[in-house]
Amino acid sequence: MNFSSHQKKLVELIEIALKKGKIELISDFKPILNDASKLFKTDKFQFWLQQIRQHQVEEIPMTNYGLDLAKQQVRNLVLADRNSIQTDITYICECVFTYFNDNDMCFMQGDFHYYVNIESGVLFKESNMGVVEPSEANPENGNYRIALKSELKVNENEFYV
Repeated sequence: MNFSSHQKKLVELIEIALKKGKIELISDFKPILNDASKLFKTDKFQFWLQQIRQHQVEEIPMTNYGLDLAKQQVRNLVLADRNSIQTDITYICECVFTYFNDNDMCFMQGDFHYYVNIESGVLFKESNMGVVEPSEANPENGNYRIALKSELKVNENEFYV
């Protein structure tokens, strides 16, 4: 198989995984992200692999809203080149494996995704526009993880099961 065939197969696997229940979806993403790392010769997906390996499935705060956006993003994967597809896959992972909802946006209208600074234990939200609240959380040191379901005070009906 040539590179474009491998890339096309990867996109198909992502599309199939996003149609499954939470446990199967997470299970499928482990080899998908491993294969993507090898195919693109990158470590861009290691954070997401670490998060889904490290945390129990019940604690991963997958939301219905995030899953819907991830499914919409898959359409872009079909047309993506080898550089943009890596960014698109990373965005899909962020949509699927972090908490966020359609009513929580920064002042620049970017969706917030929730994380925890490991050193300080501060729960923070970061938008795709680069806005961090609270600002003292400082995620730039790279020492952060996804916010877990049990750390969030949100309505249970937002979560995908």
